[in-house]
Amino acid sequence: TDESVSVMEGDSVTLHNDVNKTQDGIINWYFNSTHITGSLTLTNITITDSGRYFLQIVNVNDKIFSVSVR
Repeated sequence: TDESVSVMEGDSVTLHNDVNKTQDGIINWYFNSTHITGSLTLTNITITDSGRYFLQIVNVNDKIFSVSVR
């Protein structure tokens, strides 16, 4: 599933995974192919935060967020 998010510079956004708990409890986030961990809330967003955020949840469909900062 792909989802586009557009925010203004300086705003905050939370990318929701729509899953309360996975069977194996493994949730992986990637930003432009770099592994990041935990819940993902972006605060005080800048242009450098624009890009593809990939959410991988074991035993559940993957989800990709494209974040555009204006």
